[in-house]
Amino acid sequence: MNIPPQKLLHFNKAQFVNDNRYGRFIFKQVKEWSDLMEENIPKDSWEEQVEFLRNHASELSLKTDACNGGLTGFQQDCATQILIGNWYYGFELWLGLNLERHDMNFTIPDENIEWTNCYLSGDYESLQEYKKELNLNYDQ
Repeated sequence: MNIPPQKLLHFNKAQFVNDNRYGRFIFKQVKEWSDLMEENIPKDSWEEQVEFLRNHASELSLKTDACNGGLTGFQQDCATQILIGNWYYGFELWLGLNLERHDMNFTIPDENIEWTNCYLSGDYESLQEYKKELNLNYDQ
């Protein structure tokens, strides 16, 4: 699992305070799911990464041992939020999952509509600026 150095302390704290069976299961999902995605995510371009996550993130989450071992929907949501907030590709995952919701005609939260539409209209520059505003640009 690729965690930027500036997020590592936050991630480790979260893992430490959730050191019970329920919490460990969430972090097991986080690690297994991120490893599956990292094995396959394109390294070439940002757009390819978003498209990969748009098309495969949900599917890959179902292939983990944790998911097949009784992970609840709430635990999956927690794992998703942990990845979005701490993983190297968290912003791309957030955007990809919103695009997947859009593709399936699901409701997208109001605060995410603007950025989803930026991607759909090809305005990648605005998205990169938003990513900078959130301090999510990491050197790998």
